[in-house]
Amino acid sequence: MAQSILNGKKGVIKPRLKINPDFPLRNFVKCPYCNSMLTGSWSTGRNKRYAYYHCVTKGCEYRSVKKEELENSFIKYLEELKPKDRIVDDFCEEVRLKWKEEISVKSNYKTRLINEIKKLEDKKERIAELVINGTFDKETYKKQVSSIDGQIAVKKIELSETEVEVNDINTFINYCNYFIKNISKLWVRSDVELKIQFQNLIFPEGIYYKDGIIGTTKIATIFKVLKAKNIDKSTMVAHRGLEPLF
Repeated sequence: MAQSILNGKKGVIKPRLKINPDFPLRNFVKCPYCNSMLTGSWSTGRNKRYAYYHCVTKGCEYRSVKKEELENSFIKYLEELKPKDRIVDDFCEEVRLKWKEEISVKSNYKTRLINEIKKLEDKKERIAELVINGTFDKETYKKQVSSIDGQIAVKKIELSETEVEVNDINTFINYCNYFIKNISKLWVRSDVELKIQFQNLIFPEGIYYKDGIIGTTKIATIFKVLKAKNIDKSTMVAHRGLEPLF
């Protein structure tokens, strides 16, 4: 959405879906047959209520799945998706080192901008002295100063863009490290609204579920990168459940 706004495109506002705390995967898991979102509901037996996820498309051959079965499969998938701790640590350190390089480059650029602004301000003072000495008339002075003020304004805008919050990036990297290593536990412990945020962050296009297997069409870039690193450093075959479609 933010990128669409930057590109001058109007974003499509999605209607806010009603959240049911009993079914966090409702409107997130897709039917593998008709591509519709599964919903969730309770059915009443003789002495007990049962929770199910099911497809609402008329005539669809998808069978309902027990809430516990689907959610446990999803938790297991999150655990399998998580890279080895060593891979996560190495990646976070790479990001940290890259960020330090960026800070160093920006710091040098910032110093250069400050020096250039100082030179321009000194130039303004020299022009003012030339007016006092009668070398420049007031009209020439105004033109010269106006041009210098414009250059200073541009430099100050560039300077403001070099500001970096070093502590924020360290906090962010540390949280990402914790989040990636504990995604299944965090999902289980979170309230329904946070669960939905987590799962949409990791799987922006939802997931498919059939016969105990979860399939995806897209996962967050960070997990694709870490998966590639995991494969590079391992001879293990990719786990079952990464099939894009059924």
